[in-house]
Amino acid sequence: MSDENKALVREVYEQIWNAHNPEATERYYAIEYNDHNPALPDQAGGAAGAQQVFSTFIAAFPDVHFTLDLQTAEADIVTTRWTASGTNSGSLMGMPPTGRQITITGIDILCVRDGKIVDRWGNFDFAGMMQQLGMGQP
Repeated sequence: MSDENKALVREVYEQIWNAHNPEATERYYAIEYNDHNPALPDQAGGAAGAQQVFSTFIAAFPDVHFTLDLQTAEADIVTTRWTASGTNSGSLMGMPPTGRQITITGIDILCVRDGKIVDRWGNFDFAGMMQQLGMGQP
């Protein structure tokens, strides 16, 4: 099952992030999906909330591309370390586009049940992203 779950998660990065297709969220995320991310307190629940996050980020970085650096799985948990890069050519968190290129890293821990993602614990270099956009401390 671990290999099947890893393949599903790889497909999520390809079909949603790299294909810039947040509408594919329903195919991969359970209705009861829960993102355990305190940085997104206003995120709607379920697959609709995940799609909202994807749509927002893809609109801000329409050329975003994710590379999977490392992936491990055990039972229903898949952990992925990734690198993402893109150009900020859309607004982000109410800020106008900067036109700057960013490269950030992050880790997602996803729980997969019955072929759908039901939980996510993740972290990415938010401070590094803001610095690269010229909005943080050097």
